[in-house]
Amino acid sequence: VELDGMCLLLLTTVVDAGCAGCHTLAAADASGPVGPVLDGQDLSKSEVESQIRNGGGTMPSFDGRLSDKEIEELSAFVSSASR
Repeated sequence: VELDGMCLLLLTTVVDAGCAGCHTLAAADASGPVGPVLDGQDLSKSEVESQIRNGGGTMPSFDGRLSDKEIEELSAFVSSASR
């Protein structure tokens, strides 16, 4: 995943939302020890978006905390980076 302006904005969202505190994802330079490692999971955009919107397990919902656009773009980024 190349880091262009949009990716840098998404990385800021990842940090601001707290994703990097829990998850490991190399493309986001995240090495959180709590949530699942996302690298190599080959997650679909819809899987990621559902998890972000609804939460699950120990992950809280981010619906209402992130805008629809942020959730959609973050889902696309994580899906692509998880391959």
